[in-house]
Amino acid sequence: MQIHNLFPTAVSTTDLDYTIDNSEFDFINQQEFQDNRHNHRSVDSYLLEKNELSSLRNEINKHVQMYFKEVYQPNDHVSLHITQSWCNKTYPGEMHHKHAHTNSIISGVYYVSANADLDRIWFDKGNVDSLQIEPVNFNSYNATSWYFPVHSGQLVLFPSSLLHYVNVVEKDVRVSLSFNTFVKGSIGSEFLLSELNL
Repeated sequence: MQIHNLFPTAVSTTDLDYTIDNSEFDFINQQEFQDNRHNHRSVDSYLLEKNELSSLRNEINKHVQMYFKEVYQPNDHVSLHITQSWCNKTYPGEMHHKHAHTNSIISGVYYVSANADLDRIWFDKGNVDSLQIEPVNFNSYNATSWYFPVHSGQLVLFPSSLLHYVNVVEKDVRVSLSFNTFVKGSIGSEFLLSELNL
């Protein structure tokens, strides 16, 4: 029997070949934060546009473009750019609610400070199966949620429509920088009456 992975969801995890310096770390931590349901997020939602984070933005953008080209295989008439970007602080006892990102193509999280032994990002299938058959072993076919361990300096990229969340943080403050992206250029087809110029 041959089982094929049809219509898979592409989630990328990579350790950046880049270490934020003390000035970047201080800039992120000194942001003004506001309540965000069950954790805190920066008031400024365009952090990667700041000069203080230009080197980090360039490094993140390099990986975003690699993901876009590998997964979407776009033609030369469309490009991807980072739109909003903000910082999350999740203190022990806090969590991040299940959500997806609207008005975005690819979303990402860069971990400024994360506990490699405890911190995870969870993804949720999002739709309900008509039958619930309890598996002996979970795999990518039968699981309704899946997690990846995360650590400082790691970048995770995924489709913005994919539901994701963070369980309750057990210890240490988890600091991450999240961002959205959108396309520029011409998408769709003039012939198929789906052309959209952005």
